[in-house]
Amino acid sequence: MIKNTQIKAWYKTFSLFVIAALVVGSFGAFGRASAATSADSPTTNAATSITTSDATLNATNGPSDASNYSFWVSTSPFNTDSPTIPSGVYSTPAYGAVASNTAFMAQLSAATGMPAVTPGTTYYFTAWSQVNGVWSSGSQLQFKTASSTDAKLSNLTISSGTLSPSFSSDVTSYTDSVDNSVDSVTLTPTVNDANATIKVNGQTVASGSASNPISLNVGSNTVLTVTTAQDGVTTNTYTITVTRAGSVNGPTTNAATNISSSDATLNAVNGSADATGHSFWVSTSPFSTASSNLPSGVYSTADFGAIASGTPFTALLSSVNGMPGVTASTTYYFAGWSYVNGTWYPGAVLNFTTSASTTATSTGGTIGGEVTGGQDQNGTLAVNSVETIKGTATADGTFANGWKYVFHITVPTNETKLAMKFSDWVNTTSASSTIPVANNMRISSQQADNGGATVLLTAANSYSSPDLNLTGDLDSGTPGRQVDVTVEVAVPSNSVNGSYTTNYGVRSLQ
Repeated sequence: MIKNTQIKAWYKTFSLFVIAALVVGSFGAFGRASAATSADSPTTNAATSITTSDATLNATNGPSDASNYSFWVSTSPFNTDSPTIPSGVYSTPAYGAVASNTAFMAQLSAATGMPAVTPGTTYYFTAWSQVNGVWSSGSQLQFKTASSTDAKLSNLTISSGTLSPSFSSDVTSYTDSVDNSVDSVTLTPTVNDANATIKVNGQTVASGSASNPISLNVGSNTVLTVTTAQDGVTTNTYTITVTRAGSVNGPTTNAATNISSSDATLNAVNGSADATGHSFWVSTSPFSTASSNLPSGVYSTADFGAIASGTPFTALLSSVNGMPGVTASTTYYFAGWSYVNGTWYPGAVLNFTTSASTTATSTGGTIGGEVTGGQDQNGTLAVNSVETIKGTATADGTFANGWKYVFHITVPTNETKLAMKFSDWVNTTSASSTIPVANNMRISSQQADNGGATVLLTAANSYSSPDLNLTGDLDSGTPGRQVDVTVEVAVPSNSVNGSYTTNYGVRSLQ
């Protein structure tokens, strides 16, 4: 009996405590009436309509009608067992009655006292409902607000000169001019959204801070400021073209001329003072002329010596000391230099691109020739024209991918046998590079009785054998027999790129 009495007394004491807690507690800023979940607890559902600055918090009420509902929100996980709202957790207002099993919602931004919603931030939230005076919580979920797509600058300044036009977030191209004495500048970019990042000429820069010094060549210099939004995808590029004035002693670099796939002429004009030396720098990458010390990867011509003021000077690209051989379709950067009173002064750095040349191919060159046989009367043997059918070849040793020409020839009507000969083909820029005639050339004609069958040439400067036996005439109204002879050339796989030329001979016999 004593044991039962003790149990009953404890139970009553516990019940009174719970009742007291329910009476004293109130939901919202001061706390809640019950810490535990119950059968009447709502179901917290995933947030929807998530943007950079707001979201809709969702829940479904439990099986009993509720007199109030609300949400707790925080940027950190929180405990719902505390009788009061934890520090750093914020509550929406209590929105009133909601029927059983009914959806309810609230806006994230409605949480009382919570700092403004920020993009790319994780928020934690829990739904609450009040049934018969008792508040019960749902589970705790989380979501992340959308990342910002703002990649604009709010300000951009330069250390020397003045941006033109004046800066505006929506204007992305600017110019600036500085004196020759200014050999570098810094930029100070400021982002519109603190979550965006900045790079100036590829180097990361903190918003509102100056970039590292950017060296300036004489002439035009492009400085790129690239901003990336918080989403990591949206970017903006602000371009500043800074023009540094030349020195009165420096030359003016002029555009390259005579540009081919294997060479070009570099041009400049000496400055306003007589110079005791002049040269060019060349590279396949942009380079700085802030120092007269030759940078790595930049090559120089020889010092060409004294030159009077205002005098043009030139050099061949191929004459640059130590530079790898000139290649086709390659961009080269160059600047003229003048040596005045013990100091080297640069001109602007310009660039050009060498002409294209197909990889592992050769192109047809000029064909010259001689004619023997024939008569000095109507129908005299003559090569009327040479038509290039295919002037670009792939060096793979096949006729299908080689050169192809059609010789339009007049042959005396009483001479039916026609033969041709050719010299070995010679590269026009390198006489040591040749394409042999032997077994690499063949001829044919639809006006011969062999019906287009080919005759292979087996030696240079020797007439083809057997002769083409002519039977047809393309134009019987023209004196002599008009025939077309197709000449095909297979270019061996080890041939050097470039243009080639050969001499030919044509012979007709009775």
